[in-house]
Amino acid sequence: MKSAPRTTAPVVIRVLAIALALFGVGGCNSYNAKKQVEQGTQSYVKGDYESAIAHFQAALSLDPASKTARLYLARAYAQQSMPGVYVNTLDHLRSAQQAIEQYKALLAQDPQNGTGLKGLGSLYAQIGERDEAREYYKKSVTADPNDPEAYYFVGMIDWTAVYK
Repeated sequence: MKSAPRTTAPVVIRVLAIALALFGVGGCNSYNAKKQVEQGTQSYVKGDYESAIAHFQAALSLDPASKTARLYLARAYAQQSMPGVYVNTLDHLRSAQQAIEQYKALLAQDPQNGTGLKGLGSLYAQIGERDEAREYYKKSVTADPNDPEAYYFVGMIDWTAVYK
């Protein structure tokens, strides 16, 4: 008994369908991540940092490589770590630590990111870790030698250490 000749058409169609599904999901995730960043930015501007954090976290779950979502998430946590936003010192420090983790994750992706370097410097200065603050501001000077703000903060940290 002769068997029917095999055709590769169904295999090719299946492979193409899988490829389209995979690429379609990736593009959809990227689009949805950008939408989450936009919504998070709107919440941030309104001062609703909890909502902003939720949106930026959602964006990162959709697109873990998004430097924008990571930077904005770090900034939202940093806003919550400011004295006066949360009265409880433990909440202040917890938010500062979460911001530090996000800035460090950003720098793992982009070691010369001046905004991330200065963000870390600022947070460390805020929680009284002068040596770490100085280290990150100096790295910021190296990343962008034309940024006067980084020089200013290195000088301010040095002056504070000498003045006391």
